[in-house]
Amino acid sequence: YLPIAVYCFYSLVSIFYQEICPLWLVAPVGSGGLGWSASDVGVLQSTGGGFLAVSNFVFFPLLARRLAPSRLFWTSACVSACCYSLTPHLATVDASRRWPTLVALNAVVQAAGSTCFTSLFLIINSSCEKEQRGAVNGMAMALSSAFKAAGPMVGSGLFAWSLTNGLASSLLDVHFTFYLISTAALCTALVGLSLERSKPVHSSTVEMRGRSASSAREDDAVTERSVV
Repeated sequence: YLPIAVYCFYSLVSIFYQEICPLWLVAPVGSGGLGWSASDVGVLQSTGGGFLAVSNFVFFPLLARRLAPSRLFWTSACVSACCYSLTPHLATVDASRRWPTLVALNAVVQAAGSTCFTSLFLIINSSCEKEQRGAVNGMAMALSSAFKAAGPMVGSGLFAWSLTNGLASSLLDVHFTFYLISTAALCTALVGLSLERSKPVHSSTVEMRGRSASSAREDDAVTERSVV
């Protein structure tokens, strides 16, 4: 049940950030936002699709051959946490550099999030018998849907509170929700370390196993002939 719990909690973390980031982009400059229009936010969000495709088809297969799913999840979750905490500080970046910086940050967030979810699916599938995978994945998707439903409501409420609480603290202003979700991502990454570390299987390992099985069959055949 631990892999499913981690998957559900990371689903909450991911949808939480996806909710508050656009709100921060359109928030007034005086409140720590960027004061963007809805069209600007849409353009920025659309750039993540291309980077997501490159990440899934190019970078993830390379990383999966070298890292176990649990280690891959932990690394990606830590990267996500760093990006979450850095996001509100981009309001201080020079206007001429803000767009490319936000595009780069969005690309990293998209790639890290996709890697986390893919790694968790691999961990969930390896945590149960082959015949149970359908039921286990169905349960994981059903439970995570509840967390994804709660994320936008909680995220938008806390973000609105951080803009209007009037507290003179850099930890409780516009930065609050980003620091909170960054901490949650780090906690999820630490819990992910306790997940089963499934080592990646290389072609040489598969070939060695095939040779061992072939040798075992030959030994059995020789034994049978000797008995006859």
